[in-house]
Amino acid sequence: MAKQISFVKSYFVALWIQTLIYGSYIVLFFGCMCVLFFRRAVATPKIISTFIPALFLLSTAHVIINLFKGVKAFTVVDNPNIIFADFEAPIDLAKEAVYTTTAVLADTLLIYRCYIVWGHKRNIVVPVLLLLLRTGVRCMSVNQYTALENRDGASAQYADDLKKWFMVLYSAMLVNNILTTTLIDEIWWCSRQSVPELGWKYQAEYNWIVVVDIESGAIYSFSLLFYLILYTIELQAQVCLFQSPMGVFPHKRLQKLIFDSLCQIASIMPTLIIVRIGLGMGRTIL
Repeated sequence: MAKQISFVKSYFVALWIQTLIYGSYIVLFFGCMCVLFFRRAVATPKIISTFIPALFLLSTAHVIINLFKGVKAFTVVDNPNIIFADFEAPIDLAKEAVYTTTAVLADTLLIYRCYIVWGHKRNIVVPVLLLLLRTGVRCMSVNQYTALENRDGASAQYADDLKKWFMVLYSAMLVNNILTTTLIDEIWWCSRQSVPELGWKYQAEYNWIVVVDIESGAIYSFSLLFYLILYTIELQAQVCLFQSPMGVFPHKRLQKLIFDSLCQIASIMPTLIIVRIGLGMGRTIL
């Protein structure tokens, strides 16, 4: 078996990846603000001008929480496992709440964009219902997670009730993003079929398939799928058991490298969409 990354290294590698993505997000965010307020080709809806700064603040809070937790674990206490094993700590609940809110806002913007692209059709409420389902499941999973404090630590992470809620949660998240992706990509496909009648000039607006994939949230969907696969597999190579006064808790290294970056990825995707809209490269009907 290949040599595994240590527990301490896994945390700091995850923090480094998160801050690296966050640094890129900072540049993108201020570029987005410049586009929206100084170079916009179309009027900016209030939902966009409100949600984009909110996503940036939440993403910033997520990085600060992880940094604070790391500093406290490795400089304040003698045994860092005490900090990481305390799943009921306010800082952990705050981190969970920040990510949940970020994901909800990001998906709301993606659904709004899909709704606009499809000409304000009401059947777009299906992803909205999935979004609401996901939010409820997310809250339940947090309650289930914190309720496992007094159980045997070795099986806590994969207790049947907890795993059930997390599987439903991330499956709903994935279906929501894939459905929205499919709906937006359908517009691109229809535009290709219209080339003989409307010409290639009309097709040029939808000719950037890579940009369309970014707009539809495909990168975030892929990240969710990868995390869901890792969570489901439960391979011993992905789990590190460590001792603490509170018991034995599993630490899944590969999952952590992905999970701590999901908040930034979720924020980046809609910001890229808004940049395209503001520059007039996307559909201009808002």
